[in-house]
Amino acid sequence: MHLLPNSRVLGCRHEGPHVHVRRRLNGHGAFAKAGQPRAIPVESVTIDLYAAYQYERDEVDEASSVDTVFVNLFHAPLGGRGLDRVAAGEHAVALAA
Repeated sequence: MHLLPNSRVLGCRHEGPHVHVRRRLNGHGAFAKAGQPRAIPVESVTIDLYAAYQYERDEVDEASSVDTVFVNLFHAPLGGRGLDRVAAGEHAVALAA
């Protein structure tokens, strides 16, 4: 995830803020559908929301060792693994309402 306007100093060739998607198995047995790595552009409102999320996540000790972007911060088990498909979908529906 590169949220800076320019991440070349980090060795990234993609312009603007973006998220890298790479196919790999995770703890839920899920993986990205596309076989090829790709970068998805990110809008500034998403960066602001992610920053707010990070402040909340930093308050949950269990979340510090998880390398997925989104982890459960509100019900047990807290932060121990990434959100599963069902939980992510529930959050997306709630945010869209």
